[in-house]
Amino acid sequence: MQGTARAARGVVIRAAGPPIPRTALIVGLCAVIPPVWAVLNAQSGAMPLPGGLGPERVILAYTALLVCFMGGALWGQSARASRPSDQISGAVAAICPVAPVLFAGIFGWPLFWPLMAGLVIVPAVDALMVWRAAVPGWWVKLRGAMSLITLVCLAYFR
Repeated sequence: MQGTARAARGVVIRAAGPPIPRTALIVGLCAVIPPVWAVLNAQSGAMPLPGGLGPERVILAYTALLVCFMGGALWGQSARASRPSDQISGAVAAICPVAPVLFAGIFGWPLFWPLMAGLVIVPAVDALMVWRAAVPGWWVKLRGAMSLITLVCLAYFR
């Protein structure tokens, strides 16, 4: 509920911006299941995957996939811009979250820090795209939360 005040232990919280559509929220929540699973599995060891695929490998691979998907979604949004200069600058901005992961793969660097950088860059680029009206206002809230949850889960392994 946009603009409504809710009381929680005497603290008033005001919802900012447009509400996140229900379908996008459900998909976004499902997107953080693998990183949360990785942390829970690292803690308990109760949910192993076959083939020796451990939680650290799962979270590294999944985070690389997530960062690339988030950059690709921005690329698609920037392609819809009416001015060519907006299309080009949007495409360049969309590459920014993926660039650290790409360089890590090309040069054989460990993936941990480039993935952390990508997860930090995604909300910044999202905010730019909202400011330019290339994406809806709820975009940053959803993807920022997904990035933060994944970032915290990834940080658990360091």
